[in-house]
Amino acid sequence: MGVLRDRFEREAIRRLIDVFQMLAMFVVVSSTGLFLTYAAAAISEGYQDELLAGADRALGFNWIGLYDFMDRNRSLMIASKKIYFSIFASPILIAIAHGVTGRRAGYHRFLLAFGVALAVTSAVFILFPARSAIPYWIGPDPSYPAAVIDQHVKVIDALRSGRLTVLDLENAIGLVSFPSFHAAAAVLFVWGCWPFPVLRLPAVTLNVAMTGTAFVEGSHYLVDILAGVLVALLAIALVHARIASKVRSLAPMLRQNRVDSIRTRT
Repeated sequence: MGVLRDRFEREAIRRLIDVFQMLAMFVVVSSTGLFLTYAAAAISEGYQDELLAGADRALGFNWIGLYDFMDRNRSLMIASKKIYFSIFASPILIAIAHGVTGRRAGYHRFLLAFGVALAVTSAVFILFPARSAIPYWIGPDPSYPAAVIDQHVKVIDALRSGRLTVLDLENAIGLVSFPSFHAAAAVLFVWGCWPFPVLRLPAVTLNVAMTGTAFVEGSHYLVDILAGVLVALLAIALVHARIASKVRSLAPMLRQNRVDSIRTRT
């Protein structure tokens, strides 16, 4: 019994270390993505709100109607904000789930896709900076106190003019409107939770809701959301393509090992 207990304790400690390592890796990747968005903002030019809002009009999306609904139903505000900021909680859950179950390879795939999505988002952001939906549709003084209004615009302007040269991580904010990284993260979080059946329904429910809150709380256009989903799907596809490429490169070696094994037995 003592041997089994010692083995169990060692395994539990190893899994706990895995969780902390996964969380540390996530912090590194997400911090790098934050730096990329600030660098992208510094070299971007103008604002593309007319183009993005025009795309929403072409799709027949009534953004103002959604805003008015939230403004009339203030009882939803607290829940809406909590759901919007769940983007910070889901990565912790995913790291714990993968670390406790020993799924290192699965977590590395999730983290790779997350990093790819951050890189693609930052690159596209250079071409499509925006003041965002609330300033465009409602103005600088909206009645509904959304989580995001125009705070990011001041930062973007300061980066472009050279007035902001040092990034304070404690006060850093999201700068990207198009593509919406909230929407991209929602898809990636569901994908990251999918190997765990018990997490599937909660992950889908929470992240669909988080995507919904991104319109008003995140001041996103519909096209921001759609582009964010596409970014996530692209990142997942690239990760799967990389895995498939590795499998194809290993296939001849595996076949040869099998042949050698058969020859040895005969």
